[in-house]
Amino acid sequence: MHPSQLMTAPQFPMTDAKQVMAAVIPTKFELRYKEQADGTLKAEEWVEVAKIGVTIPATTPHKIAKIIAGAKKAVDPEDEMAALWRTIEPYYDNWKKGGAADEVINGTPLVTWSGVSKDVVEALRPFNIRSVEDLSMVSDAIMQRVPNPNMALFRERAKKFLATKDIAIAVRDLTNAEQENGELKQRLAALEKRLADANFAREEVEDELAEAVPAVARKRKAKAA
Repeated sequence: MHPSQLMTAPQFPMTDAKQVMAAVIPTKFELRYKEQADGTLKAEEWVEVAKIGVTIPATTPHKIAKIIAGAKKAVDPEDEMAALWRTIEPYYDNWKKGGAADEVINGTPLVTWSGVSKDVVEALRPFNIRSVEDLSMVSDAIMQRVPNPNMALFRERAKKFLATKDIAIAVRDLTNAEQENGELKQRLAALEKRLADANFAREEVEDELAEAVPAVARKRKAKAA
């Protein structure tokens, strides 16, 4: 089996805090072959997932095509299949490209976050808690198993960090929207000025024509006499 078909996922992805995610991580992707009526074998893509925060978790296999089909039919953002596919998709894409598990980066990695020390990062690693998003969602039961007495403090710190991060993103988006609106207003004002200038020029031409036509008529009349 190709190495890309067997991989351990590094963390529970959380690309958008407003989207519902499944509390699982992929532990293995693989191809399974199903015999067809004509005797040929058809390759099917499967994934095994495990609950996040469990050191020796039981795994559950899922046929990827079935997950995708269920996610496409979902109309509720909390739909189980939609949440499951949203969680698995980054890892699946990486697997299809032949990448290793540790190349998948989602959320804010704990190793780059100043809210916890390196020893805390290492203590959380066996529980597959690799990002600030993971830490903010960790259960009390898991915290009791982590060999650090300050886990509740770290979890609260992670929640506050993400809340502040969301506010910063909202402010940035609003600023960008206001900037875009300002640019649109400037463009509209420039167009209105061009239109006004064009109207003024047209009126000048009409006035000149109005003055010229009677003069031409008088001149022709004088020549005829």
